[in-house]
Amino acid sequence: MIRAETGQSDPSDPAGAESEGQDMPPRRVGRPTDYAPGFCERVVELGKEGYSKAMIAGELDVVRQTLDNWAAQHPEFLDAMTCAREFSLAWWEKQGLEGIWSRDFNAQAYRLQVMNRFPDDWRDRQQVELKGSLANLDLNKLPDSLVARIANGEHPLQVLASAAEETIEGLAVPKSLPPARGGEEV
Repeated sequence: MIRAETGQSDPSDPAGAESEGQDMPPRRVGRPTDYAPGFCERVVELGKEGYSKAMIAGELDVVRQTLDNWAAQHPEFLDAMTCAREFSLAWWEKQGLEGIWSRDFNAQAYRLQVMNRFPDDWRDRQQVELKGSLANLDLNKLPDSLVARIANGEHPLQVLASAAEETIEGLAVPKSLPPARGGEEV
């Protein structure tokens, strides 16, 4: 770009500089990071107060994705976030220990908080144990819907386990039971 008052090119204009053959530093795209090493200590302190990842992001005036980006780029920040999560879990568990003796303790609200904040550590677990071999599985005795699921690539054990759970949860009773060992239908 040419300055009107002097007739010479404007050195602050990137297009003008490139047109005159001058080397320009590469332009950065996107917002520059606001990461500072001091965030690590702050993150750990917030974790000790029970803060969630979203709350930590809010305190640092960023979004959760930025925390993930910083953790990927800065190993010390990843360590800080890991410690913060552990400290937050400990804070919440302490609240449960102290609150359980209070008449005002809301056990259901507490349960939902810890189950949603820490699903790897707190969840309702249902364990289904299957014994035996699939070698003797007679597909002719299974309902068509289960056979179709297996035919579509779903693992037979998963299909059988989900069918068992549905039966238990719905208290469904089959119309007739399979023949007993003696050969007569029950």
